Amino acid sequence: MGPYGENLAEGYGNLNGMDAVKMWVSEKPNYDYASNSCVGDECLHYTQVVWRKSTQLGCGRVKCQNGWCPRLPLLCTKLPTDYVQCPQFARAAVGVGPVTWDNTVAAFAQNYANQRIGDCALVHSGGGGKYGENLAWSSADLSGTDAVKMWVDEKADYDYNSNTCAAGKVCGHYTQVVWRDSVRIGCAKVRCNNGGTFYSACNNG
Repeated sequence: MGPYGENLAEGYGNLNGMDAVKMWVSEKPNYDYASNSCVGDECLHYTQVVWRKSTQLGCGRVKCQNGWCPRLPLLCTKLPTDYVQCPQFARAAVGVGPVTWDNTVAAFAQNYANQRIGDCALVHSGGGGKYGENLAWSSADLSGTDAVKMWVDEKADYDYNSNTCAAGKVCGHYTQVVWRDSVRIGCAKVRCNNGGTFYSACNNG
């Protein structure tokens, strides 16, 4: 342990410090003052912000070469915030409008995610014939930020001129995130019986 406490954040696009701090402080509902512990979800970024003995502050910000921006501006931590806010920056980077959370789409995603608790298999639901869908899986816990980042990282394998993926590469998750006609989103997360994490993100145009 060094002499400094630290909060980190990242996001795709250009974010300001206010957005980063807002995300950290939004963890407040997950902090239990009586036990001085997190309840149900991440809260340590919030406690770092309000730590009584922290009286000096210094921050840094860079634009990364892979397009993921500032190690200061954005950490998405929970549903629905992570799935709504994180994709906005990838969409804005290519001139596409924002998405909004839709409870009907989220209910569809949750229903399907519940069906995958037994195996955590990355098998698409078919979207009920009306929804596009991104899936993610991890053998341990997986944050919404990490799920969205995995999808957006496929941008490097997408050719805008031909609207195709590079040979032998996958880029369909990225195109799903930035699809112009997708304006509503609903997502779900479950812990599987094998300890893994399964995410279902459905986009509704």
